[in-house]
Amino acid sequence: HAEIWNAPTWFLSALTFATALFPFCLPKIAQMDKKQLRKTVGWLWIINLLPKIGYCYDLNVWKLAEGVSSAKAHPSMAMFNMVRFSPLLQVAEVLIGAVACRLVMLDGTEGDDTKTNALSTFVPLAGIIGLMLARATGLVEISDMLARAVVFVPLFLRFMMAAHRNTVKGVKDPLVSFLSSKFLGSLGALAFPIFVLHGPIGQVFYKKLIATRVFGKVMTGPQNFGLYLLTTVASAWIVQKTFLSSKAVANWSKNSVDKLSSWV
Repeated sequence: HAEIWNAPTWFLSALTFATALFPFCLPKIAQMDKKQLRKTVGWLWIINLLPKIGYCYDLNVWKLAEGVSSAKAHPSMAMFNMVRFSPLLQVAEVLIGAVACRLVMLDGTEGDDTKTNALSTFVPLAGIIGLMLARATGLVEISDMLARAVVFVPLFLRFMMAAHRNTVKGVKDPLVSFLSSKFLGSLGALAFPIFVLHGPIGQVFYKKLIATRVFGKVMTGPQNFGLYLLTTVASAWIVQKTFLSSKAVANWSKNSVDKLSSWV
């Protein structure tokens, strides 16, 4: 029933659990050299992938695109939500990102001379876009769970690592320059509130039970999608300016984290 409420906040709950383990995991990761970090990434990738394979095997949903399929088309939405929202399963995926961060931190140490250029960002991004297009056109049929674990996560991390390296080393990279623009920086600041708000606002526009009571109909069509998009961005901007950017909220958050951390 996670879809009835707000899937993003279910995910954030799982993410909170994963990040709470950082004080125990990061010291170990910090002691590793690059060779050990690469082995750790491999094992974490396997640990992250195995539950997805089990989910696809048990329900025979190897080709089901869950994100664009109705709940009735899925043999077990409960299992789907359990796999993608499980706090334990999120730990491996989050730690893969932590290890990737540590890998770029060690660039230039121990005689390391990692090469990077504009293709280092372009190739993984092209791979991600290619996968999306192949799935959208029906050329490739694969479960969202497998597409994310097998292709998206590794390529996205390669892209982020390359973007960091190109920025630090001053490599001429049009893609990094574009992503560093002021306009995209402003949109990036809204990414978190958009992530939290797009789900519940979408329920108001597209959930039949709610939309028919608010608007008298489900708000389908490109013009209504534009209204939905504008409402989401505007709401995110208000939350960012009035709540997330508030010093009082920042101080309260810091004090709360310090208190919780002291218990651990």
